[in-house]
Amino acid sequence: SEFLDRQHFPSLTANPVDVTGAGDSLLAAMSVGFIHGFNLMEAAALGTCMAALSVQTVGNVPITLEELMNYFGQRGASIYAG
Repeated sequence: SEFLDRQHFPSLTANPVDVTGAGDSLLAAMSVGFIHGFNLMEAAALGTCMAALSVQTVGNVPITLEELMNYFGQRGASIYAG
């Protein structure tokens, strides 16, 4: 089946340090976005930011809401610009 609408997200981290927990971070942030009424694209953008933050440190280090919101605020516009 074909997609009616597609959106490509840019890579937010060119050189990941450790990918441990990146997928879990992406899905967790997207789930929280859905719970708060985000549409698919908004939730995916939030999840992408969370995953980008998670690969910038060694190990599965918790990311605070403040860190995520700051990063999302800085990168959100560039994600939608594609």
